[in-house]
Amino acid sequence: MIPTSSSHLSLPETLYTSVQVREGEVLAARACHVDMYSLMLRAGQAVFDEVIHRYPDVNHILICCGKGNNGGDGYVVGKLALERDLVVTLWQVGSSQELKGDAATARDAFVKAGGVISPEQNTVPSSVDVIVDGLLGTGIKGEVRPYLAHLIERLNQAKAPIVAIDTPSGLNTDTGSVAGTAIVADYTVTFIGVKQGLVTGRARAHTGILSFAGLGIDEVFTKQSTENALLAQSSWLELLKARSRDTHKGRQGSVLVVGGNDGMSGAAISLLARL
Repeated sequence: MIPTSSSHLSLPETLYTSVQVREGEVLAARACHVDMYSLMLRAGQAVFDEVIHRYPDVNHILICCGKGNNGGDGYVVGKLALERDLVVTLWQVGSSQELKGDAATARDAFVKAGGVISPEQNTVPSSVDVIVDGLLGTGIKGEVRPYLAHLIERLNQAKAPIVAIDTPSGLNTDTGSVAGTAIVADYTVTFIGVKQGLVTGRARAHTGILSFAGLGIDEVFTKQSTENALLAQSSWLELLKARSRDTHKGRQGSVLVVGGNDGMSGAAISLLARL
Protein backbone atom coordinates (compact mmCIF):
# COMPACT_ATOMS: atom_id res chain seq x y z
CA MET A 1 0.00 0.00 0.00
CA ILE A 2 1.38 3.43 -0.98
CA PRO A 3 0.84 6.25 1.52
CA THR A 4 -0.48 9.62 0.42
CA SER A 5 2.10 12.36 0.14
CA SER A 6 1.80 15.36 2.39
CA SER A 7 3.91 18.10 3.94
CA HIS A 8 5.53 17.07 7.19
CA LEU A 9 5.49 19.50 10.08
CA SER A 10 8.77 20.14 11.84
CA LEU A 11 9.33 18.48 15.18
CA PRO A 12 9.65 20.62 18.30
CA GLU A 13 13.28 21.64 18.74
CA THR A 14 13.56 20.31 22.29
CA LEU A 15 14.32 16.82 23.52
CA TYR A 16 13.54 14.96 26.74
CA THR A 17 14.41 11.72 28.46
CA SER A 18 11.66 9.14 28.70
CA VAL A 19 11.47 9.63 32.46
CA GLN A 20 10.97 13.36 31.99
CA VAL A 21 8.02 12.71 29.70
CA ARG A 22 6.46 9.95 31.80
CA GLU A 23 6.61 11.99 34.99
CA GLY A 24 5.97 15.34 33.37
CA GLU A 25 2.87 14.30 31.45
CA VAL A 26 1.08 13.49 34.71
CA LEU A 27 1.79 16.95 36.10
CA ALA A 28 0.94 18.68 32.83
CA ALA A 29 -2.33 16.75 32.45
CA ARG A 30 -3.28 17.64 36.00
CA ALA A 31 -2.54 21.31 35.36
CA CYS A 32 -4.71 21.14 32.23
CA HIS A 33 -7.51 19.31 34.09
CA VAL A 34 -7.18 16.30 31.80
CA ASP A 35 -7.41 12.81 33.30
CA MET A 36 -4.98 10.14 32.14
CA TYR A 37 -7.62 8.04 30.36
CA SER A 38 -8.64 11.07 28.30
CA LEU A 39 -4.97 11.45 27.44
CA MET A 40 -4.92 7.82 26.28
CA LEU A 41 -7.98 8.48 24.11
CA ARG A 42 -6.22 11.45 22.54
CA ALA A 43 -3.10 9.38 21.88
CA GLY A 44 -5.09 6.62 20.20
CA GLN A 45 -6.95 9.18 18.12
CA ALA A 46 -3.66 10.76 17.00
CA VAL A 47 -2.34 7.39 15.83
CA PHE A 48 -5.59 6.46 14.09
CA ASP A 49 -5.66 9.84 12.33
CA GLU A 50 -2.10 9.22 11.13
CA VAL A 51 -3.06 5.81 9.76
CA ILE A 52 -6.08 7.19 7.90
CA HIS A 53 -4.13 10.18 6.63
CA ARG A 54 -1.21 8.13 5.36
CA TYR A 55 -3.23 5.14 4.15
CA PRO A 56 -6.74 6.36 3.21
CA ASP A 57 -7.59 3.10 1.41
CA VAL A 58 -6.87 0.91 4.44
CA ASN A 59 -9.40 -1.87 4.96
CA HIS A 60 -7.75 -4.37 7.32
CA ILE A 61 -5.64 -3.21 10.25
CA LEU A 62 -3.56 -5.40 12.56
CA ILE A 63 -2.95 -3.97 16.03
CA CYS A 64 -0.33 -5.56 18.26
CA CYS A 65 -0.72 -4.76 21.96
CA GLY A 66 1.49 -5.27 24.98
CA LYS A 67 0.35 -5.13 28.59
CA GLY A 68 1.29 -1.50 29.25
CA ASN A 69 -0.18 1.85 28.27
CA ASN A 70 1.07 1.50 24.70
CA GLY A 71 -1.19 -1.53 24.49
CA GLY A 72 -4.02 0.59 25.88
CA ASP A 73 -3.40 3.13 23.12
CA GLY A 74 -3.62 0.23 20.67
CA TYR A 75 -7.05 -0.76 21.99
CA VAL A 76 -8.22 2.82 21.47
CA VAL A 77 -6.99 2.65 17.86
CA GLY A 78 -8.86 -0.64 17.48
CA LYS A 79 -12.14 0.81 18.70
CA LEU A 80 -11.82 3.79 16.38
CA ALA A 81 -11.11 1.44 13.47
CA LEU A 82 -14.23 -0.60 14.28
CA GLU A 83 -16.28 2.57 14.30
CA ARG A 84 -14.88 3.30 10.84
CA ASP A 85 -16.07 -0.17 9.71
CA LEU A 86 -12.53 -1.43 9.15
CA VAL A 87 -11.57 -5.05 9.59
CA VAL A 88 -9.63 -5.21 12.85
CA THR A 89 -7.33 -7.98 13.99
CA LEU A 90 -5.93 -7.35 17.46
CA TRP A 91 -3.13 -9.47 18.88
CA GLN A 92 -2.59 -9.30 22.63
CA VAL A 93 0.80 -10.54 23.81
CA GLY A 94 0.19 -12.23 27.14
CA SER A 95 -3.18 -12.37 28.86
CA SER A 96 -5.46 -9.40 28.25
CA GLN A 97 -6.67 -9.89 31.82
CA GLU A 98 -3.30 -8.67 33.05
CA LEU A 99 -3.94 -5.17 31.75
CA LYS A 100 -4.52 -2.63 34.51
CA GLY A 101 -5.91 0.86 34.97
CA ASP A 102 -6.52 2.92 31.84
CA ALA A 103 -5.25 0.12 29.55
CA ALA A 104 -7.89 -2.23 31.01
CA THR A 105 -10.56 0.42 30.49
CA ALA A 106 -9.52 0.80 26.84
CA ARG A 107 -9.58 -2.99 26.43
CA ASP A 108 -13.14 -3.20 27.78
CA ALA A 109 -14.31 -0.39 25.49
CA PHE A 110 -12.82 -2.20 22.49
CA VAL A 111 -14.59 -5.45 23.38
CA LYS A 112 -17.88 -3.64 24.03
CA ALA A 113 -17.62 -2.13 20.54
CA GLY A 114 -17.46 -5.64 19.08
CA GLY A 115 -13.72 -6.12 19.05
CA VAL A 116 -12.15 -9.57 19.35
CA ILE A 117 -8.87 -10.14 21.20
CA SER A 118 -6.59 -12.83 19.76
CA PRO A 119 -3.16 -14.20 20.72
CA GLU A 120 -0.25 -13.37 18.47
CA GLN A 121 0.36 -15.56 15.42
CA ASN A 122 3.48 -16.59 13.51
CA THR A 123 2.22 -15.12 10.25
CA VAL A 124 0.68 -11.76 9.43
CA PRO A 125 -2.44 -12.31 7.31
CA SER A 126 -1.90 -11.30 3.69
CA SER A 127 -5.05 -9.17 3.79
CA VAL A 128 -3.59 -6.81 6.42
CA ASP A 129 -3.01 -3.33 4.99
CA VAL A 130 -1.42 -1.61 7.99
CA ILE A 131 0.19 -2.84 11.23
CA VAL A 132 0.01 -0.73 14.41
CA ASP A 133 2.79 -1.41 16.91
CA GLY A 134 1.71 -1.01 20.53
CA LEU A 135 3.87 -3.75 22.03
CA LEU A 136 6.49 -1.93 24.10
CA GLY A 137 6.70 1.63 25.35
CA THR A 138 9.47 3.95 26.47
CA GLY A 139 10.27 2.13 29.71
CA ILE A 140 12.12 -0.80 28.15
CA LYS A 141 14.99 -2.20 30.23
CA GLY A 142 17.43 -4.82 28.99
CA GLU A 143 16.98 -6.77 25.80
CA VAL A 144 13.62 -7.69 24.31
CA ARG A 145 12.50 -11.09 25.57
CA PRO A 146 12.79 -13.96 23.06
CA TYR A 147 9.05 -14.46 22.47
CA LEU A 148 8.62 -10.73 21.76
CA ALA A 149 11.75 -10.64 19.62
CA HIS A 150 10.28 -13.46 17.53
CA LEU A 151 7.07 -11.49 17.00
CA ILE A 152 8.92 -8.28 16.17
CA GLU A 153 10.94 -10.09 13.53
CA ARG A 154 7.75 -11.53 12.01
CA LEU A 155 6.16 -8.07 11.88
CA ASN A 156 9.27 -6.58 10.26
CA GLN A 157 9.16 -9.29 7.59
CA ALA A 158 5.52 -8.57 6.73
CA LYS A 159 4.69 -6.62 3.57
CA ALA A 160 2.30 -4.28 5.37
CA PRO A 161 3.67 -0.92 6.59
CA ILE A 162 4.01 -0.34 10.32
CA VAL A 163 2.86 2.67 12.34
CA ALA A 164 4.45 2.74 15.81
CA ILE A 165 2.74 4.17 18.88
CA ASP A 166 5.08 6.65 20.64
CA THR A 167 8.19 4.57 19.83
CA PRO A 168 9.10 1.52 17.75
CA SER A 169 9.05 -1.42 20.17
CA GLY A 170 12.58 -2.38 21.20
CA LEU A 171 14.15 1.05 20.64
CA ASN A 172 15.68 2.69 23.70
CA THR A 173 14.17 6.19 23.74
CA ASP A 174 17.03 7.63 25.81
CA THR A 175 20.02 6.35 23.83
CA GLY A 176 18.68 5.38 20.40
CA SER A 177 20.13 1.89 20.84
CA VAL A 178 18.28 -1.29 19.91
CA ALA A 179 17.48 -3.74 22.70
CA GLY A 180 18.39 -6.84 20.71
CA THR A 181 15.76 -6.25 18.04
CA ALA A 182 13.26 -3.50 17.30
CA ILE A 183 10.33 -2.70 15.07
CA VAL A 184 11.26 -1.04 11.79
CA ALA A 185 8.39 1.41 11.44
CA ASP A 186 7.33 3.43 8.44
CA TYR A 187 5.82 6.07 10.70
CA THR A 188 6.11 6.79 14.41
CA VAL A 189 3.71 9.06 16.28
CA THR A 190 5.29 10.29 19.51
CA PHE A 191 3.47 12.21 22.21
CA ILE A 192 3.82 15.28 24.47
CA GLY A 193 7.63 15.58 24.26
CA VAL A 194 10.13 14.24 21.72
CA LYS A 195 12.29 11.61 23.42
CA GLN A 196 15.98 12.08 22.69
CA GLY A 197 16.53 8.45 21.68
CA LEU A 198 14.10 8.85 18.77
CA VAL A 199 16.51 11.15 16.94
CA THR A 200 19.92 9.68 17.73
CA GLY A 201 21.85 6.40 17.59
CA ARG A 202 20.08 3.80 15.46
CA ALA A 203 16.70 5.52 15.68
CA ARG A 204 16.65 6.74 12.11
CA ALA A 205 16.58 3.16 10.82
CA HIS A 206 13.60 2.30 13.02
CA THR A 207 11.30 5.31 13.43
CA GLY A 208 10.58 5.96 9.78
CA ILE A 209 8.92 9.36 9.49
CA LEU A 210 8.60 10.77 13.00
CA SER A 211 5.57 12.91 13.76
CA PHE A 212 4.53 14.64 16.95
CA ALA A 213 1.20 14.93 18.78
CA GLY A 214 1.12 17.22 21.80
CA LEU A 215 -2.27 15.88 22.96
CA GLY A 216 -3.26 19.34 24.11
CA ILE A 217 -0.85 19.46 27.05
CA ASP A 218 2.56 19.88 25.38
CA GLU A 219 2.79 23.64 25.96
CA VAL A 220 2.22 23.23 29.69
CA PHE A 221 4.58 20.26 29.75
CA THR A 222 7.31 22.32 28.07
CA LYS A 223 6.94 25.15 30.58
CA GLN A 224 7.17 22.74 33.50
CA SER A 225 10.12 20.70 32.21
CA THR A 226 13.87 21.08 31.83
CA GLU A 227 14.56 20.68 28.15
CA ASN A 228 17.54 19.59 26.08
CA ALA A 229 18.19 21.53 22.90
CA LEU A 230 17.83 19.78 19.56
CA LEU A 231 20.58 20.87 17.16
CA ALA A 232 18.30 21.92 14.35
CA GLN A 233 19.21 23.85 11.23
CA SER A 234 17.20 26.85 12.37
CA SER A 235 19.28 26.94 15.57
CA TRP A 236 22.76 27.19 14.08
CA LEU A 237 22.15 28.99 10.80
CA GLU A 238 21.13 32.17 12.62
CA LEU A 239 24.52 32.17 14.39
CA LEU A 240 26.39 32.49 11.10
CA LYS A 241 27.22 36.04 10.03
CA ALA A 242 25.93 37.14 6.64
CA ARG A 243 28.60 37.33 3.97
CA SER A 244 29.14 40.59 2.14
CA ARG A 245 28.07 40.64 -1.50
CA ASP A 246 31.64 41.15 -2.80
CA THR A 247 33.34 38.48 -0.69
CA HIS A 248 35.35 35.52 -1.97
CA LYS A 249 36.50 32.21 -0.46
CA GLY A 250 39.92 33.56 0.47
CA ARG A 251 38.33 35.82 3.07
CA GLN A 252 36.16 33.16 4.74
CA GLY A 253 38.79 31.32 6.75
CA SER A 254 40.40 27.89 6.29
CA VAL A 255 39.23 24.31 6.74
CA LEU A 256 41.40 21.33 7.72
CA VAL A 257 40.11 18.03 6.31
CA VAL A 258 41.64 14.82 7.68
CA GLY A 259 40.78 11.71 5.68
CA GLY A 260 41.73 8.06 5.43
CA ASN A 261 44.51 6.38 3.47
CA ASP A 262 44.27 4.94 -0.05
CA GLY A 263 40.84 3.49 -0.68
CA MET A 264 39.39 5.01 2.50
CA SER A 265 39.35 8.71 1.61
CA GLY A 266 36.02 8.95 -0.20
CA ALA A 267 34.21 11.00 2.45
CA ALA A 268 37.06 13.51 2.71
CA ILE A 269 37.28 13.91 -1.07
CA SER A 270 33.51 14.35 -1.25
CA LEU A 271 33.69 17.09 1.38
CA LEU A 272 36.52 18.87 -0.42
CA ALA A 273 34.49 18.84 -3.63
CA ARG A 274 31.75 20.79 -1.83
CA LEU A 275 34.08 23.48 -0.48
